[in-house]
Amino acid sequence: MKSKWAQVLPAPTVNIHHSPLSWRNFECYSEDPYLSGRIATAYIQGLQSQGVGVTVKHFVCNDSEFQRNSISSEVDERAQHKIYFPPFKAAVQDGNTWYVMTSYNRINGTYACENRYTILETVQFAG
Repeated sequence: MKSKWAQVLPAPTVNIHHSPLSWRNFECYSEDPYLSGRIATAYIQGLQSQGVGVTVKHFVCNDSEFQRNSISSEVDERAQHKIYFPPFKAAVQDGNTWYVMTSYNRINGTYACENRYTILETVQFAG
């Protein structure tokens, strides 16, 4: 990063693996929300200790490449809190990530970048 004069890395991706056939699993850490959060935290702390900003992504419920710019992920509140939010919460609270990138998809009909519920959850993570 430093040799390229880059100041912010668009990583890590902490979305949850749902299928072994998903063609972007290599970008994510695990199917386990806790493990994903722990790995992300270490990754974030390591890079940011060297002055490189980290952007944890793709917040949140981003688990499909099919029509990823328009699909709506229908995910109930319980699943969001048990499966999808934990790695991001760890990245914000424990890793102190400098940035969070929203996902391209919609969540329950509303684009992630406009989703008041999930955005407010992120703010609560930060305290």
